[in-house]
Amino acid sequence: MNRFTRTTTLIAVLALSFVCAYAGNAPQPKYHFNNILSADSLNMPATDVAAKSSKICSCQVLSLESKNYQHSQVLILAEKTNNGDIRADYAAARKRIEKEKRYLASVFFDKVSKTSELTGASDCKTLYRQLKDADSNLKVYDILDADIQP
Repeated sequence: MNRFTRTTTLIAVLALSFVCAYAGNAPQPKYHFNNILSADSLNMPATDVAAKSSKICSCQVLSLESKNYQHSQVLILAEKTNNGDIRADYAAARKRIEKEKRYLASVFFDKVSKTSELTGASDCKTLYRQLKDADSNLKVYDILDADIQP
């Protein structure tokens, strides 16, 4: 065996052993806790909330588990513009949440289970504020835009 082949084989073995040594650290999604829902954005005047009542929001509280991590009470919200057909709008928002849950299960977590579900005829920031007042342990994953189909 020549020197080039031995060196290449040694580098490949070292690279594979390095990859195997760190294989247990699964990737984690980036949570948007404070970026989306800052304190300033949640303290909206009542006139702004009334002006945004043309939105509907659907949310689910999830429990997320992987080999290395366990997250409970993670809130995922989907906001949709109310086009007059409330039932269809809620269905579109729920569909967007289900698509995101499938993505989380395929990429980041071994088990994604729904703890509870809620819908409301308001924007998601208002619904989140009401839920956060009721349960301070909630963590927000993201507010999804159900008007845009990814």
